[in-house]
Amino acid sequence: MIHVARLARLDLTTEEIDRFTAQLSDVLNHVSDIEALDVGDIPPTSHPVALVNVFRLDELRPSLNHDEVLNAAPAVENGRFRVPPILDDKAANDDKAAQDRAGQDKAASQDMAVQDRASDR
Repeated sequence: MIHVARLARLDLTTEEIDRFTAQLSDVLNHVSDIEALDVGDIPPTSHPVALVNVFRLDELRPSLNHDEVLNAAPAVENGRFRVPPILDDKAANDDKAAQDRAGQDKAASQDMAVQDRASDR
């Protein structure tokens, strides 16, 4: 459990490690029980129940008039709804910083995996 927690970068207390170890053991025991079942005469399926297509037929129906809808809009630009921007310069910079951190986290994870493989030898 400690190895799994480390891979997931979880900082667990001793009590959490004990609790999660027991829970993981229960799950693995249940998987072992399922593996012991004889399912040789059961055909493989991709879904446990039959699926029915619930989509309606795609048929042409009257819709709203484009000009009437735009006339009711609070702001229009070039024949489209005008909406306020959702990202300002600060948000765009924050997004770039988050992408940079994700790249650094991935590199650190790869380094940790290499160290784990080396320590397993």
